[in-house]
Amino acid sequence: MRRCLRWFMNLRIMQKMIVGYVFIIVLPTLVLSLLFYNHLYQSAVEESERSRQQYLEQAQSEVAIDINELESVHSLFQQNTLVIQYLEKTYPSSSEEIYTFTEHVLPLFTYISASQSLIKSVRLYKKEEPMNPIFNMVYSYADLGGSDPRIRELRAGEGLWIHRMEKGVPSFRYYKKIHTRYYLKEAGMIEIVLNEKEFYRQFEAWSGSDAVVTVEIDGRYYRLRGDATLEPTVGKPTSRVQDLIEVLEPSVRVYIDKPLSNGVRIQWRNLFFGAILAYLVILTSLYYSLATSIARRIKSLAKHIRLAKTNRFDRFEAEAYADEIGYLISSYNILIFNIDELVNKVHKAELRQKEAAFIALQSQINPHFIYNTLEGIRMTAELNGDTDAAEMAYTLGLILRYNLSGQANGTLKDELDNVANYLSMYKKRLGSRFRYRLQVEPELERIPCPRFILQPIVENCIVHGFKDKLGDTAITIRIEGEAELVLVTVEDNGTGIAPARLSTMQRYFHGELERMEIEASGLGIGMQNIYERLKAFYGPASTIRMENGPSGGTICTLVLAAKGDGKGEAE
Repeated sequence: MRRCLRWFMNLRIMQKMIVGYVFIIVLPTLVLSLLFYNHLYQSAVEESERSRQQYLEQAQSEVAIDINELESVHSLFQQNTLVIQYLEKTYPSSSEEIYTFTEHVLPLFTYISASQSLIKSVRLYKKEEPMNPIFNMVYSYADLGGSDPRIRELRAGEGLWIHRMEKGVPSFRYYKKIHTRYYLKEAGMIEIVLNEKEFYRQFEAWSGSDAVVTVEIDGRYYRLRGDATLEPTVGKPTSRVQDLIEVLEPSVRVYIDKPLSNGVRIQWRNLFFGAILAYLVILTSLYYSLATSIARRIKSLAKHIRLAKTNRFDRFEAEAYADEIGYLISSYNILIFNIDELVNKVHKAELRQKEAAFIALQSQINPHFIYNTLEGIRMTAELNGDTDAAEMAYTLGLILRYNLSGQANGTLKDELDNVANYLSMYKKRLGSRFRYRLQVEPELERIPCPRFILQPIVENCIVHGFKDKLGDTAITIRIEGEAELVLVTVEDNGTGIAPARLSTMQRYFHGELERMEIEASGLGIGMQNIYERLKAFYGPASTIRMENGPSGGTICTLVLAAKGDGKGEAE
């Protein structure tokens, strides 16, 4: 669970809104829709079942009416006096019996055959044995033979429906006794044979063509075919929705299996899920519009905030709204303005501090330099005479004039001339034991630069590099171009710098140490001052490379982010 929460919290805001939309809106909507659809479908099925049950009750009442009409045929014979007389009289000849039957009874048979389509045939069984069966309509009691014994046990007014198997299918017959007037004695029996096709055709009309009608008779099942006939089948219908009608006798049942129409079901389902899909599409469009409007503003602000890493403190320009994001944007703009103001103040303070350090350096350098120069003049005057002393005095005047001019900036040529004067004075002092060389590309001499960026380095070479040096000493100064940079290299053949001190200086020049840390390590103020002034004058791409030479000595390279076009980039 905690891992899932962590995964979710690490998602972007748009991804979070999509995940929330799926789990909070889409999935619950689908689940509730399925439950609601199932409820509606069940209600539709129940409503359909109620409607069909009402229709079934009406159909069953119509079946009962048809059966009553069939059974009422008995009353036509029972209430006909001529029929009763025919049944209870014994005729001396068959011709007289036939005449009586044809004259008084046959018209009744003809009427029943024409008016009752559900009756296949009607037979009369006489108590008094007839001379011969007449037109397959009148038989003797003896012709009942081994019929169902319940037939002979019928009481007055009772009727009985029975079925017989004929060619593998059931045939239904109705029996009821006919009595003399006042029911004094039994005169005969009537047999009504049902027209099964017409009877079953009614069920087919009621149930429709898509229903399955099954008839159960004594535990055996028959399926109603399209031609209104029965065929044996195995088992009763197994579908959930079944209508049951008990007809003719308790052992006969009719099952009507008519499920809800597939067409109606599919149409209902498509309509319902189409509405749900349209609802989700509309909801998704609205949610997407809202989510993108929020996420777009936040992403734009986040992208602008990343620019602050590059020291760009620009104002975020966006349409102002009175919501929380608008408040966040306005607060961010105020913060950026304050940071920009603070950075400018700090930068100006650093420049003032560097300028004060530069002035302090000048005040430290000038007395020391004048002392050394005067000492050199004295020694030269003692050893060589007045000409060299005059030359040294002239050189000293040039140096003092450059130092005390009060200008903060100059050109590389000015710096080289001042250093050349300084080195010439030192050579006068050491003679052949010291030599120096200047290698300068002429087009680079006009590049602007801060004053006194070379003289402190050269002085370090003499004071520290040559302090314990035995033998000849040498200093080489090279100014050359490299791509968009200008490299000013000062190289000596002195004793070099101790590895620990050199590592500290390199880390400082690479920006890995703060000024307070480098001051605590004992690094001189001269190199710190040069490094800071280069950064302020040429920009952050400028730096100092400090290393020991492969054969001894020290190599100090000033990397200036300016090429010899005569235009400096002062900050």
